Amino acid sequence: MYHVSSITKYEATAGNSYQNEAMTSMGTFRLTFYCGCEQCCGEHAADRPVNENGETIVYGAYGRELIAGYSCASNGFEDGTKLFLEGFGEVQVDDRTSDWVHDKYVGRVVDVYCNDHDEANFYREALGDYVEVFV
Repeated sequence: MYHVSSITKYEATAGNSYQNEAMTSMGTFRLTFYCGCEQCCGEHAADRPVNENGETIVYGAYGRELIAGYSCASNGFEDGTKLFLEGFGEVQVDDRTSDWVHDKYVGRVVDVYCNDHDEANFYREALGDYVEVFV
């Protein structure tokens, strides 16, 4: 888990649920995006269950169904931690990043789950960058 040596309080801008709530900066993290496909999830993409509509259900490492645009993977925060990503919004840690992603960014990565690969690529191109992360 990450330790903050000097705590910075942050008040988010008006128009979101964080208005007037003090948050703690955890520093800058790489913001990435993934989906449940084999390219993003490797062997974990095989044999996923489907719902009554025939749609694939993707579960995170902690056993909860992932919600596109809200669920994220990050090994540096505990299961269920709610994070506020500068320029993106609130996400919840519902999954863990793969070792190679974790290692590539020296553990400072938040990987947001998307509906499909096209959506992940769109957000990766539009928003993928280093952002400040708050708890």
